[in-house]
Amino acid sequence: MNLLTIIGGLAVIGLSVFTGFIAITLFIQGGLLSIFGGVALSIVTLMMLVLGIVLIGIGCAGIVARIRSGK
Repeated sequence: MNLLTIIGGLAVIGLSVFTGFIAITLFIQGGLLSIFGGVALSIVTLMMLVLGIVLIGIGCAGIVARIRSGK
């Protein structure tokens, strides 16, 4: 479960980096629509990054707890 949480967190971060790249590409191409799209995508990207970091933190905390309990 804990390892899956870390893998999930890494996957979410990977996905958020990908959406961030799309947002930057849209922003470079210009236009009012792409600026709004870029802002929306970057907000989503930030939320996904935070989620990924939280998931990895939960996974690591679970593993540390398991090691401490001696299982």
